[in-house]
Formats: sequence, C-alpha cells, structure tokens
Amino acid sequence: MIDLWHLPVLMLAAYSASLLAGVTGFGGVFILLPAMLIYYPVREALPVVTIAMAAANLHRFWLYRKQVHYREALLFAAGAVPMVVVGVRVFAVTPPGIMIRVLGVFLLITVALRRLPALRHRRFNPRWFFPLGVAFGFVTGLIEGTGPLVGPFLLAYGLLKGAFIGTIGLIYVGMYIPKLLTLGFSGLLTPPVVTLGLIFAPCMFLGVWTAKFIVDRISERAFVLLIEVVIATAAVILIVRG
Repeated sequence: MIDLWHLPVLMLAAYSASLLAGVTGFGGVFILLPAMLIYYPVREALPVVTIAMAAANLHRFWLYRKQVHYREALLFAAGAVPMVVVGVRVFAVTPPGIMIRVLGVFLLITVALRRLPALRHRRFNPRWFFPLGVAFGFVTGLIEGTGPLVGPFLLAYGLLKGAFIGTIGLIYVGMYIPKLLTLGFSGLLTPPVVTLGLIFAPCMFLGVWTAKFIVDRISERAFVLLIEVVIATAAVILIVRG
C-alpha cells in the first residue's frame, strides 16, 4: 500500500490539513481525504485519514487543554457517540447527495443568521450540548467532514480561539475513539493502513504547532470572521459535490 513516490505529496497534504484545522478547529478532512483518494481506494484512504485526524485533534486538545470547556465537550460526546452507529445505518438507505446538499444549505443559513444584529450576540445555552451532540453524531454517521456543522454553535456559546479549538478537538477525540475501534473490529485497520496513518502523525503535529502561533496572534474578531468564511466555503463545497 505504501508508495514512497506518493509520500512527499501526501505528507504536505497532511501538514496543510492540520494547519487549516489547527487555525479553525475543522476543515482538514477537505484537504487530506481528496489527496488520499488520488492514490488509494476509499476503504484504505478513510481509515488512514481517521488515524491522522485523530492524532491532530488529540494534539490540539492537549495544546489548549487549560482553555477547554470539559463539561460541554463531554455532554456533546455523550450524545454524539452512540448516534454515529445510527447514522451509518441510515446512510445505507438514504441518497447521500440529497443529505449533503441539505447540510450545505443549513450551514449557509447558520452563517447568515449569525450576521443578524438580533442574533449576533445571543449566547447558546449549555443544556443544548447533549441534543446537539445527538444530531451531530447522527450526521457524522452519514457523511465525512462534518466539523463545520458544530462551529456556529460553539461560536454562539462564546468559545473563541484556544477555547474553541481545544473544545472541538476534545469532541473529535471522543468521536474518533469508537470510530477507530469499529474500523479495527471490521478488519480495516491493516498494518499498512496503521503505518501510513502513523507516518502522517508528525506532519499533523507540526501543522497544529504552526497553527498555534497564528491563533495566538490574530484578534478575536478576525478569528470569528475566519471561522465563518471557512464554514461558508465548506457549505458551498457540500452543495456542489452533493
């Protein structure tokens, strides 16, 4: 599976994906997964990306661990983890193109609503993190790259910069653990897949470390604007590719 000729390109993609996700908290899968699919079939590419993104999220969580909102992240994960299984089952009988386009439109609406004066400074209530996790887990079972879906809600809760990135990193760690276990039990975590995923891990760590310098130096206003731009871009990608 491992081709030395492809490694430099894929390692650069891994670094770029981790840098983007390290600054915004999500979006890395939109870079790494397409790059992997150029060289590998989806049954090999997805487990590799899962390992790499799990490493990146664990590192992001660790770097910002003092700013993480643990209660909210655990409430979210408690609702999300079991619903991933349900989402995968529904995926088998639902046309994915329809769902992807609906999610893209939803993202555009959330960004637009955040710009309304009446809603711009409204705070998201913490008791909604569990049901939000239920919905997010279900959608994660349907499609890949769902990080932009939770971004607007964390912003509405008031999480910015390190708190935003660290909390979403912990949420993803909680999501990836059962996902990796499921992949392992399914026989998809073969030695070449695990090896390639671990090769990418240092690239992911370097991307997260570089991103921290950027996050520490941008203003909160610029950070929110950047997140909204990435969410809107992800929405357009979902609508187009659906």
